Formats: sequence, structure tokens, C-alpha cells
Amino acid sequence: MGIIAVTTLAATPWQMGVLEAAESAAVLLPGLSAGVGADRYERRRILLVGACVRHFLASPRRAAPRRASAAPAAGIPIR
Repeated sequence: MGIIAVTTLAATPWQMGVLEAAESAAVLLPGLSAGVGADRYERRRILLVGACVRHFLASPRRAAPRRASAAPAAGIPIR
């Protein structure tokens, strides 16, 4: 993001500093709140929830079932 700001937008050093601070805050603030949550709850529950979320995000999405087509599949006639 920084190289685009410098080359395309001709950002000043002060603007680059503000941009970098905003990027750091976007990572730092959720990380601090996650650390508070990790200290508040038991480790086993956190690992279980994390594994469930990871499984949900990594599982392939199932497409809606296809309807039967009018044409026979693989040359098999329909009786």
C-alpha cells in the first residue's frame, strides 16, 4: 500500500507515517482484544472454537443439487 501511495499519489513523509500508523492499528487493536479473550476463557474452549471455525472456513462449499436433464447421461436411454 505504501509504494502505491508514494508513486501514484505522491504522498509526503507525514502522510506515509499516518498511513503506516493506520495499518499497524488495524492489526494491533484486534490482536489486543483477542489476547484479553484468550486470557479470560479456558484454553480448551478456545482451541475447540478455533478448530470449528477453521473447519467451517476450509470446508468446500456444496453446490445445490442439479436437476435431472432431459438428455440421457452417457448415452443410456431413459425408459
